[in-house]
Order: sequence, then C-alpha cells, then structure tokens
Amino acid sequence: MDAWVERELGDSAFPDRRLKTRLGKLLGDLGRRIGGTVPTAC
Repeated sequence: MDAWVERELGDSAFPDRRLKTRLGKLLGDLGRRIGGTVPTAC
C-alpha cells in the first residue's frame, strides 16, 4: 500500500482488516491513474 494511502487510512476503523486492504489497493490504483476512468484504474 502506498505511503499516502497508509496515512489517509491510518486511524480508520473497519469491521474486517481485509476491507482496509481492499480500499487501500483501490485508492492506490486510482492515485496512479489520475485523469483516467474508474474502470481503467480498477
């Protein structure tokens, strides 16, 4: 997970740790493809 994603999600509470991992991956993918479409980024 990217450092900026870790900072953003650091204090977040999720009922399952896999949700935080999944959201972190999604945010990282979107961050690497700024200006692209969501389907392209995911």
